[in-house]
Amino acid sequence: MNNLIDGLGLSLQAHGERHFIYIEDGEYRSLSFAEIYRLVQQLTDELKGFGVCRGMAVGIGGDNSLSWVLYDLALTQLGAVVVGLPQSLFNDNSDLVDVFGLYALLLSDGYYHQYKAERTSVINIDIPLVEQSAVLAATGAGFTDDEISVTFSSGSSGNIKGLVISKRGADAQIRAYKDMFDAEDGRLIVYMPFTSYQQRLYIYGAIAFGFDLVLVPPYRLPEGLVRMQPTVLMGPPVLFETLARQLASADSATVQAALGGKMHIMTTGMAKIRQDAIDFFHHHGIRLCEGYGLGECGSVCVNTLGAEVPNSVGKPLPGTLVRIAQDGEILVAKDDPLLSRYLVEDDNPMDVQDTRLQDGWFHTGDLGRLDELGNLYIEGRKKTTLVLKDGRKFQPEPIEKALEQAVEVKRAAILLHANQQGFLIAIEPHLVDVVQVPAVVASVKQWFTNYTGGSYLLVDVQVATCEFTSGNGLLLRNLKLNRRAIAQHFGWEV
Repeated sequence: MNNLIDGLGLSLQAHGERHFIYIEDGEYRSLSFAEIYRLVQQLTDELKGFGVCRGMAVGIGGDNSLSWVLYDLALTQLGAVVVGLPQSLFNDNSDLVDVFGLYALLLSDGYYHQYKAERTSVINIDIPLVEQSAVLAATGAGFTDDEISVTFSSGSSGNIKGLVISKRGADAQIRAYKDMFDAEDGRLIVYMPFTSYQQRLYIYGAIAFGFDLVLVPPYRLPEGLVRMQPTVLMGPPVLFETLARQLASADSATVQAALGGKMHIMTTGMAKIRQDAIDFFHHHGIRLCEGYGLGECGSVCVNTLGAEVPNSVGKPLPGTLVRIAQDGEILVAKDDPLLSRYLVEDDNPMDVQDTRLQDGWFHTGDLGRLDELGNLYIEGRKKTTLVLKDGRKFQPEPIEKALEQAVEVKRAAILLHANQQGFLIAIEPHLVDVVQVPAVVASVKQWFTNYTGGSYLLVDVQVATCEFTSGNGLLLRNLKLNRRAIAQHFGWEV
């Protein structure tokens, strides 16, 4: 069986009539896949002349763009290892060529002019390569033939860890998308950063299966949905929860029009989504399917069209096994896992140990259960389990989601008081309105008492007067709750 990654050039030729639509200078522009193929071939020849060859690590940094896609495809065709560098890695002006053992660093124009470190091996991807004087670094990191990319993922503590991607695993992941791309005259819209390897896999899948591709920046997604009429949309839960809230009073025609009118399937799975958001779109005739995955394994489970099970993340994908350990941890085995190895295992050893391959099984750090039909239900994280003084264990995540849905707040964080006898609840409302704070607090207290049957002590409830963001530290880099910082923000002892 031919590897789809190796065959992307052939796929561009085979689906030459399909289109890649992007925004340049504020305007929508379009190139056929046949034109994309010619540009990729030209760039491949230029990179080869520059000295890039199989196994060389080449970094790319910058906002999503046509140039990003072209360089990624050309480097992949050459067998180079594409190292997608998120914006956060540029914050301390480190010499990224040296830090990651790169042979070259490719930057968009904005990133290029802000980059302060050594530039000998730095290339501006928005200027023709033949007009630049950069040279390859003398030495770089070594990779095997099956290692094709490095992506960076936030661990459970929010620290960044580097994942080296397997070509076999990437191929298996793309093939698992086949059902998502199984729609006549399909069109995929992408808006999240290409430094996330998942987004590039979506692009490879669209090329392999002959879908139009639409690239928009996040702030133009609402307009892009209406104007470009995609059939496939993947995004984090917050996207769909926000859309459901904004369209709550709209009729089905308006909801469908807001998504372009041709939406075939939407998928999510980067965190647990509120069931009422899924129900909202289903009510209006639009399928939103929840799945489960992690950087090391790729997609693990997904609810498929017509077989969705409420509150579950569906059944394991082909080539994937899931079992539950005695302590409730979800274990995953893949015929072809996405992860080849960690880039540097000593940097954040606790993060790396969160998800570790043992005896052929990935220990995910997540807790869950399987029903009799094999559907998986996510029930929290091992590291966030709260243990009361009397020995009772409490999983905050599912309770937080239920609370957010019942009381209509943006986020809820449940913490254990330092005395280990009662709980603290922090609330981020959708809109900050100090007049409404007492009513919100009363609603939360009443709901928690009813939900738990009064069997747990609630010590305090506080409503934030600011958003929870990674900028103010109340969220981690991976946009999960920074529970310790939240406790400090409200002056709680935990």
